[in-house]
Formats: sequence, C-alpha cells, structure tokens
Amino acid sequence: MENITENTAQVNEQSTTTQAETPKRKQGEYQGRYKKACLDIYEKLQSLFGVDAYAADIVAFRFAADFGRLNAANSEAKVGKVNKKGESTLKETTITKKVAVTFPIKIARAVQWADEANENFILYKSVRMTLNDECMEFIYGL
Repeated sequence: MENITENTAQVNEQSTTTQAETPKRKQGEYQGRYKKACLDIYEKLQSLFGVDAYAADIVAFRFAADFGRLNAANSEAKVGKVNKKGESTLKETTITKKVAVTFPIKIARAVQWADEANENFILYKSVRMTLNDECMEFIYGL
C-alpha cells in the first residue's frame, strides 16, 4: 500500500512539473496549420468590427480548434515521388460537407465576407459593419 501512495505522489509531482514548464501562448501569436487564418481573423475582427484584442484572440484560437476537429476525420494525405535531392511534395486534401457550424467558424465567414467586400470596392468608411447581438454575446461570453 505504501508503494502505491509513493508512486502516486511521484506521478503527481511529475505532472505538476510538466504543467509548469509549458510556455504560455502570447495573445495574437499562433502556431500550427491554421496560423495564417487565425492571424487574419484576429486582426480583422479588431479592424473591421471593433472587437477588442483579447476577445479576437480567443475567437481565432477557437476557430482553429473547431476547424481542425471538424476536418480531422476527412483528411487524405499523399506523399509524392522523392527526387534525387531527397525532396518530395506533400499533399493534403480535406472536404467536409454539411457540418454543423460553430460560432467561431460563422465569425470567420463574416470576416471573410467583409474582407471580400473591401476587395470589391466597398469602403469601410462609408459602410458601418457590426456583428449582431447574438454574436457579440458569444464573443464576450468566452
């Protein structure tokens, strides 16, 4: 019985040490596959819709988590032929249809739409865009 207690204490001590060593992510800095998308959402939520940096960061991070989770089961990966230099092409294809969209994904779509509007000669100075109350309640309820 004493061995079990000692082992449990050692495991708990190791877990605490591991957690303390994990570096915290800085606001507005992203890693991984959706890094570019997260940064885009983070910046444009602030510039286009006036969302504060903290809330924009959480929405962008949640977008990546949701998007990855929804696409994980449908991903197909292929490796091309290796050339003489030992290099190859990696290809990944994912198509996920008819999924229930989460708020962070809906918000990302709104950001894309607003950005596309800008590319099609709609000036943000002349058009005031805001997110609806339901969306703002979600963002600030995070």
